Amino acid sequence: MGGVLKWPWSQSLALARKGEVVEVKKILFGTLRDHLWKAGVREGATLEYLEKDDDGVRVRLGDGRGVRVDRDHSWFIVVGREGHPGTKQE
Repeated sequence: MGGVLKWPWSQSLALARKGEVVEVKKILFGTLRDHLWKAGVREGATLEYLEKDDDGVRVRLGDGRGVRVDRDHSWFIVVGREGHPGTKQE
């Protein structure tokens, strides 16, 4: 799929790890962007990745609220990891 769509799949929220703090850099689709905006997930937002389950990923927003992002949707959210305050290094 990487050849069909120039999207940085390796930087998707779907690949974040438990406890990792990331910044939302880009959300691919406008309708998805609008849907996530209502939940508080928007470009520039800081998220703490809490866990993954069968339905999606749970994240904590900067204001402390927990939000579930559908698993399929999480692939279309690019996040930045390097040098972001609060990022847990292993």
